[in-house]
Amino acid sequence: MNKPLVKSARPLLDCLQEERGLQKLMEQARRHENRTSQVQNALKKLGFGQLAPQIMVEWKLENPEELFLLVSSPAISARLQQIMPSLIKELSQDRWVLRSIKVKVRPRQSLPQTEEGIDPPPFSGAATLAWQSLYDRLSPNSSIREAVAQLLNGRKTRR
Repeated sequence: MNKPLVKSARPLLDCLQEERGLQKLMEQARRHENRTSQVQNALKKLGFGQLAPQIMVEWKLENPEELFLLVSSPAISARLQQIMPSLIKELSQDRWVLRSIKVKVRPRQSLPQTEEGIDPPPFSGAATLAWQSLYDRLSPNSSIREAVAQLLNGRKTRR
């Protein structure tokens, strides 16, 4: 029987901090979390705390003086453009050196369409006759015939 290796188990964060390759990644994640919370706090101080959850904070390591705010709608983007000088001033009080803040509207993610629960559109009478004729011409052992049978059983005929 296998015994759990509790004595040799270490917390994940300890392992990540000791691993040289992952130290940079952990540092970037901490920096991102810190900057995101600073932007959210600045928005709350300016009276726009309701916008904070709808904003993603991004920046490029090669240009740390430029901040990108990704928003979900053009209305939020316009509102952020209006308060941009106040936001830069508020963030500079947190010892940020920002040259510019760019606001970008991120594209909407299309919702995955599940095939379950969606009824397929009904066949016209001519389409039903065409599929039935194909079904009759196929050999009885054919897998295509089985597929056509499933198609005919699953579709309604438009009247």
